[in-house]
Amino acid sequence: MAATAVPVQSRGDLVLADPASPVATVPAAPQILVPATLSTTLDSRPLDLSPLAGPLAKIAQIEAWLGTELIEREEATRVALTALLSGQHAAFIGPPGTAKSLLILLLAQAFDLSKFITLCSPHSKLEDLMGPLRLSQLPHDIYERLTNAYMPASQLVFLDEVFNLSGSLAQTTHRLMNEREFDNGNRVERAPLISVFGASNQIPQTPDSAAFLDRFSFRLWLGYVSRTNFPRLMALYANRPSSAVLRVLAHNMPIFASQHGLLTLAPPPVTLGQDELFSLMWAAAHIPIPQSILSTLDKLYDDLAGKGIYVSDRRWRQSQDALRVNALLDGRGIVTNDDIAVYTNMFWTTREQRVTIAQVVERLGNPLAVAAVDKRDQAKTAYDAAIAAQADTDLDSGRKMNATVEALGKLKETAQSLEALLAQAQQQAMNPTKIQRALDAVQGWRKELSEYVL
Repeated sequence: MAATAVPVQSRGDLVLADPASPVATVPAAPQILVPATLSTTLDSRPLDLSPLAGPLAKIAQIEAWLGTELIEREEATRVALTALLSGQHAAFIGPPGTAKSLLILLLAQAFDLSKFITLCSPHSKLEDLMGPLRLSQLPHDIYERLTNAYMPASQLVFLDEVFNLSGSLAQTTHRLMNEREFDNGNRVERAPLISVFGASNQIPQTPDSAAFLDRFSFRLWLGYVSRTNFPRLMALYANRPSSAVLRVLAHNMPIFASQHGLLTLAPPPVTLGQDELFSLMWAAAHIPIPQSILSTLDKLYDDLAGKGIYVSDRRWRQSQDALRVNALLDGRGIVTNDDIAVYTNMFWTTREQRVTIAQVVERLGNPLAVAAVDKRDQAKTAYDAAIAAQADTDLDSGRKMNATVEALGKLKETAQSLEALLAQAQQQAMNPTKIQRALDAVQGWRKELSEYVL
């Protein structure tokens, strides 16, 4: 992973190319690509990510794989990866059966990390999370726990139904989640923890659980798969053996399961090693945030405050790491307006706040996408009116035809406007995804209405 540029000045952990060069470069590094110290001042030029082409390709494969395994969970997948690569924590909230647990279980397979997974309840005890007492030490008045294979010794932690934990038990995780330290007997253990993922069926309501939610930098609401993608969901699992049956066989007939390769979870296409993960985290920590983005964050602060949404200084600081990781996952060595989208899943405490934050973030981060959604909604109104006319038994065929032709004209005009926005977004290097989705929706409505005039 040696950098190809000739270094002329050093920042301790990054080597900068000639000052006239438009990019900073990642230097040669040992097996685990993490320096002893990180620099305190970043270069303003984009970071050259080419030495990390291998790990970046793997993480892209993992993200794409999760997108095929989980319907309508692309945003949740990006949140999970961003949390992991920024060393932060994420909570996934939504009704039962929305693939919250499945997402994390699949994600855990793709990373070569020590893992701790448990189901929380109001009756969970300290030893369920931190490990049992070391009985051999009790006669010596040493109150020490066997932490191996428990939360203090794990890199990736998944707490299912996380907000079922009692307030006192949740409080014991505070130092571990924040400082990565655990008081064990008469000594302090350094914890290798990278990220804690939590899942819950509901947004916390009690003061204790709400305070616990604040330790999760990311929080995402997951609903059921839409009617549009329901056929995809059914087709995905119709082409596979029953996972419930496979699990029963694997647990009751382990030799048979091993011989026949029975898997209860789909295997990832690749596995990201620790050295690769840490090299990506190292690079992300050094991706610059331009002054233009800081100015946008000033506007975001004012807009949110104007709507009664206030965010702690700590959360604002943490959010910058999310910006950098999102840029890395998109293959960019510098933060741009597209990365502002991460704030949609960082600052809310109610679903109503999430909607408000999403609207503000989209307007500041990608105004072209906001314009596209508005145009799509206007086109949907015309489409709905035409469909209603076709279903109206009081209208004659001529009036139905006129309503459909009028709607088709509106949809054609909207499609042309969206194509122009798409070209503008590509020219300005803005994320075109929402514009493309809006265009696809309008084209689909055009095709459907065209069948009435053929």
